[in-house]
Amino acid sequence: MNPHAEQADQRSLAWLARHRLLDGQRQQADRLRRQRSGHLAARTNPEVSAEMLRLLSDWYVWLFAFDDGYCEDRERGSRSGPLARTTALLARTLDPEPPAADVDGPARTYVVALREIRDRVAAQASRTRGGARPHRSASAVDRPDPRLLDHPRRARSAPRPRPPGRQ
Repeated sequence: MNPHAEQADQRSLAWLARHRLLDGQRQQADRLRRQRSGHLAARTNPEVSAEMLRLLSDWYVWLFAFDDGYCEDRERGSRSGPLARTTALLARTLDPEPPAADVDGPARTYVVALREIRDRVAAQASRTRGGARPHRSASAVDRPDPRLLDHPRRARSAPRPRPPGRQ
């Protein structure tokens, strides 16, 4: 597990509060706190930097806050039209020139937070691109022999499937 899990947890909860994503929704905020998003990100990404782990943890926090605090809200979640419109606007938030004036009300806090995550991902990607090895296509030497790709479970425990009529 990534050693920065606890730090990511605490900073993501502070990020949640700063963006006011679950203001006035104490039950959802408490559930999100118990979720320990930093630990979830740390288990699935044991070798990333503290900064990257926090970015992942913030993304998990945003995603669960939006689901629990917005989509499942009695007023907003029960009306599919406005919810679909908000979801479409959130998707457009990821565009290079996202709409700003189109979003108001409670959805605006989620847009602002998602935009910040988008910008942090872009910054992280540009830093990685600068020091990363260039991608190369897989050559014939890199490709495994298709005969070796037989499902490993078959060889160990499960019987091989046979065509009907053959035993």
